[in-house]
Amino acid sequence: MSKEEEFRIKQLERKVAGMQEQITSLKTNNAFTQAELKEYKKTNDMAVRNLTIRDAVLSRGIPATVVAKEMKLSAARISQIVNNPETV
Repeated sequence: MSKEEEFRIKQLERKVAGMQEQITSLKTNNAFTQAELKEYKKTNDMAVRNLTIRDAVLSRGIPATVVAKEMKLSAARISQIVNNPETV
């Protein structure tokens, strides 16, 4: 094997090692991003739920006890959501 071929092989080995490190890094970053996305979705879903509850009680006049039963929450929690706009 010539020196040029040996040099080229070593060069390619370094590139492969670098690409493997990048792949590992991307996998780690993607997992972190997935966790962030899951938390954002959970927070967003709760905000939508709270807006739905406020709308049902305040705008449509549905009794809080009926909404509580439908949403599988306590009447006290419905009251908190309706009376505290910052929960939305």
